[in-house]
Amino acid sequence: MLAAFTYLLTSLFLLFQFKIWHVSGDPPVLALVLAFFVISLAYLKIISKSKYQKTEWNFLIAIAFLSKLILVFAPVMLTGDLPRYVFEGFLLANGYSPYLHAPIEFSANLMPEIWSQIEYKELSAIYPPASLIAFAIFAKSIFSWKLFLFFVELFNFLIIIKLLDHLKMRREYSLIYLFAPLALIETSASGHLEALMVCFVLLFFYFWLRYKNILLSSLAMSIAIAVKYIPVIFLGVLVLQLIKKKKYREALYFILAVTFFTSLIIFPFWGEEYLASLKTYLAHWRFNDSLTHLLGTVMQVDWNDYFSFASVKKYCLVAFVLIFLTLSWRAENLFKISAVVVASLLLLGTVFHPWYALWFLPLLCFYPNKSLLYLSVSVLLAYQALLLGTKDVLLLVKCLEFLPIALLVFLARNPRKQLA
Repeated sequence: MLAAFTYLLTSLFLLFQFKIWHVSGDPPVLALVLAFFVISLAYLKIISKSKYQKTEWNFLIAIAFLSKLILVFAPVMLTGDLPRYVFEGFLLANGYSPYLHAPIEFSANLMPEIWSQIEYKELSAIYPPASLIAFAIFAKSIFSWKLFLFFVELFNFLIIIKLLDHLKMRREYSLIYLFAPLALIETSASGHLEALMVCFVLLFFYFWLRYKNILLSSLAMSIAIAVKYIPVIFLGVLVLQLIKKKKYREALYFILAVTFFTSLIIFPFWGEEYLASLKTYLAHWRFNDSLTHLLGTVMQVDWNDYFSFASVKKYCLVAFVLIFLTLSWRAENLFKISAVVVASLLLLGTVFHPWYALWFLPLLCFYPNKSLLYLSVSVLLAYQALLLGTKDVLLLVKCLEFLPIALLVFLARNPRKQLA
């Protein structure tokens, strides 16, 4: 239980360090790096044990949620997204469309403390409608939003347990997500909405695998897509699996039902400016890229010229589609395919913020994989850019973040090559 106590104490330490950063304005770099390292070691120790007694299990669950609750009270220092959540929720609640009105159009006196913290004020909303609705209801303040996500994470844990029980897998696998430093930092401390997306993705899998209920599963998937667009990948994987098994009717029903429910959510917000900020993001954003960076360096592209590196993005897109189709058609494990495909998208994309790893992290509870587990921890290294004030993650840090994944994949495929 030493690892659990260490995890809890490090959470408290992080709370105080974030408060120091908030007051002083300067990040306590060494203290935060040490905290991230220690909490990652504690995490790996906790999930390495295959079986816990009932008393130990209950103790671990209490420690996990106490740690999450502690960081709900931390000031948000690792992201600038939450002020936008609060402001766009405020706009929607007061009858304005966040897709038509960017924050810069409003007086700073409207919500002075929140407005001043919003990044890229000239951009309108990029988040899908279900996110904005959630912001309007629950993001009355940064604290209220983070507290809401605390209860969402509690529900996520219960669904993971239900799925593990149905699949006859050990409940200890749920600790992979429950104690993940990334989930602790990015959900409890930073309040990213990925936890809400994860909730409906898990319900999508649960309703299908447990009950084979296309209607409820499609509804959950539609809401997930309307929170963040990325879950459409999971739908695509399932549809291709059904087609491979010649279950054409079920595949068609899924496509029609998800299209219908998603349209109901999006249609009231649809307009000329609906995708404007998303297009800007896809065209110009670049951060913590790996394979894209490697390919672009080989091709000697000018990273400051969008048209110069657009060709690199096209090659990476083709590679992703091939991986998606091949895995979806050849592999059988739905969670394996989904996790690997999403991880491939992140490694082939131009933007890989740490919280994006939450897109595949919950799936590791059902498909434990050393390579992806390493990635979910190593992506914390990307905080280097924020802590040191660099525009992108340094090349040396990227090597530490991504290169060991190739070694782990090689060893997994060649077990005789593993070191004793």
